[in-house]
Amino acid sequence: MKKLISKYEVTIVPAIIGALILALGFYVATNEITPILNLLAPYSLMITGFIAFFIAFGLPGIKDLFSKPSDPKGNIKNFFKYFILTAVLGISASIFLQFILKLNLTANPTSGHLFSLIAKIPFMLLGEELISFYILLVVANLVYKKTGNQKSAELFGIILSSVIFGLLHYSTYFNGNPFTTLIHILLIQGSARIAFNLSGLKSNSIIMPLIIHLTYDLVMLGLFQ
Repeated sequence: MKKLISKYEVTIVPAIIGALILALGFYVATNEITPILNLLAPYSLMITGFIAFFIAFGLPGIKDLFSKPSDPKGNIKNFFKYFILTAVLGISASIFLQFILKLNLTANPTSGHLFSLIAKIPFMLLGEELISFYILLVVANLVYKKTGNQKSAELFGIILSSVIFGLLHYSTYFNGNPFTTLIHILLIQGSARIAFNLSGLKSNSIIMPLIIHLTYDLVMLGLFQ
């Protein structure tokens, strides 16, 4: 995966085209349009994610993105480390928002519908991983070309990807108050994205954060089933 930051030459026009295609996929995923498009909605981010990566990085880039996880400290350790970090960040933020700030948080609308969505969830989460890592890797690539500092490029990409990932959940968790909704999605969804992003960069593959994301969501949705 890290090759996509330092070894590939991403240019502005393909990067923007890829982003627009992903925006279209997000629109299809979150809006009632036509019966056919509604059937495609759970898979639209995944489909447009692959197209965007192909445009920006080509087929070799997609292969590098899905390379075998190879965390130097071990893939199993990576899984548990970032799964626990995701849980700690999410639960801590939830406690802070609900019991300290006394905010009324909107629950995930899929809670209580786990079994009806179980076959679609992996594809939906793969779409979320693709859009998140597209932002991270394109931004980091462009920053790296300007600065030559990979750590700074990765940090900038992680932060921007996490913020945008949180913002993409605005309509899902809107509670009638724009301000408290923003606090909710940036602290809970945004912080979870930081853990997923770190896992991907450490394992050098999108596969590990996808596994963590899938496991975490299934556990959390199962608890509130």
